[in-house]
Amino acid sequence: MDLYAVSKLEEMTDIKKVNQYLELGWKLLHIYSTAYDTQFPGANFQTAHYVIGWLDGEPQYPPKKKEWDGTGNPFGDWD
Repeated sequence: MDLYAVSKLEEMTDIKKVNQYLELGWKLLHIYSTAYDTQFPGANFQTAHYVIGWLDGEPQYPPKKKEWDGTGNPFGDWD
């Protein structure tokens, strides 16, 4: 794949969100990790980062979740 063909880049850490984008046709371009706290011996505080790209045309995005408006049950109806 030629990187000049990438029209939109996104970087995220939520693998579920990454999978939603990949199902729509986004391409996984790079995976890297960061370590935020290395002061404790043996601690493994790393976060995986995923870089995805959209190649042709207007990018497609997963539908946004409805945000809670502050009324009713924030977890949905129990019916």
